[in-house]
Amino acid sequence: MSTLDNTRFVATNIQLQTITGNFGLTIEDLDGASIRSGRVREGYRYLSTEDIESELLKDLWSPLEKLRMEYFLRPNLSYGSPYLDQALNLTRWAQIYKNPGSFVELLEGFSEFIAHLYASNRLTAHSILVFHDITTKLAELVPQSEDLHRLAMSLGGTRIVLSRIVEEYLEVLDLLLSKGRRSIVFLVEGPLDERYYSQELAPWFDSSTMRIDFLIEHNSPLELGITSEQVATLIPLIAGFLATRTKLEIVRIRDRHLNNDAQKEETDGRLLPMRQSRQDDQLLSFRAGYNEHSKRFEIQVRALLSGSLLMDLRLQVSTQFAGKIRGVLRDLLS
Repeated sequence: MSTLDNTRFVATNIQLQTITGNFGLTIEDLDGASIRSGRVREGYRYLSTEDIESELLKDLWSPLEKLRMEYFLRPNLSYGSPYLDQALNLTRWAQIYKNPGSFVELLEGFSEFIAHLYASNRLTAHSILVFHDITTKLAELVPQSEDLHRLAMSLGGTRIVLSRIVEEYLEVLDLLLSKGRRSIVFLVEGPLDERYYSQELAPWFDSSTMRIDFLIEHNSPLELGITSEQVATLIPLIAGFLATRTKLEIVRIRDRHLNNDAQKEETDGRLLPMRQSRQDDQLLSFRAGYNEHSKRFEIQVRALLSGSLLMDLRLQVSTQFAGKIRGVLRDLLS
């Protein structure tokens, strides 16, 4: 039940349960070490990567155990995973929380694991947003009782850690939306066919209010221009694009757009506000911190629609879909 990072096993054989029982172990961490199917004192055989791959097809492993094995073989989850999708299933976590001891260990280990992956650019913001939503809903399910105090504290601590990442994501989203433009331009990977992009982006592309203005062919990638009748309808599309980015990519987008604004102010010869200051002009706002009313640390989001953040931004998609779109939308041009 440990979270391992760059923990090397040199000439030290391990068993498969060392992989399935801990977060973060990768094949790159083994140096002259082999993997046994079981304990030394029991009957065992040495496993190849193909053997471990075949274990993923067996029902005897839980989704989290399969996720650990998959990560061991391929230590990058930025393009999604069916096992990551299962691990980010609210129903599964709601079933586990009825056993507070194992729940707290799994919750803290998994949250530390995904937060570290995001920090090291091996996971996109989408997975963080989904798990933050899960912990929020679980916190509402847990009864306020003394015997579940540790569980409630663990949920609260996890939400605080994840909220810092969610804040960063929302800050960049707010930065892009504050410009108030009805047109955006993406660098995209795919065929020279407008219908392909409207179909691939269907969850975030509102055909009743959006249109594709142009699709310009370069060597690679292509340039796709999209215009909407209302700025508000662009929110899910921009939010979806940002959700498929890693931490470093989001930071670069933020810095690039902040620098562009600064250059424009210098060129114009006058100081312009970086953000719209009037409340009516805000398309999205957020506040994080201690709520005196609920006596909890919370993150609050005000979007144009009511409901949860995932629903408002249409981010209730699988990590595999987000990974697919990550391959289509390469960058957002200034």
